[in-house]
Amino acid sequence: MKNQYFGDVNDYQKYGLLRILSGYGTLKTGVCWMLTANDERSDGEFVNYLDSPLKWRGFDPELYDSLSRAVKIDKKRQVDQAEIQGILPNTIFFEKLCTFIICSGISLHFFLQVLHKYFITSFRQFIYTINC
Repeated sequence: MKNQYFGDVNDYQKYGLLRILSGYGTLKTGVCWMLTANDERSDGEFVNYLDSPLKWRGFDPELYDSLSRAVKIDKKRQVDQAEIQGILPNTIFFEKLCTFIICSGISLHFFLQVLHKYFITSFRQFIYTINC
């Protein structure tokens, strides 16, 4: 997950599925983005669907309008907009930037250790938030 991709058509589908699975907020949900730094790639530019409301909006009008507002009006392509816009109600978010670097020389064991630490940290935040 990268901020630069927020609101693209894949997000519309992903958030739509999460909204359905959570019963549109009737189930408390935890989301751990595994957010990584932006890069120079342009594969997050798939936001043309926001120019076709007749084709796309009907699947989830509230979600479509929220993503459209964030991307087209507010010009904020950041994953924290999911929380700010209320896209996933009754959800705990873990949005810490995952800073490990994946390179060809990294061992699988080291990678799994770092990943484990990242997810344990997010899980602890979820548990702490639920118990407060």
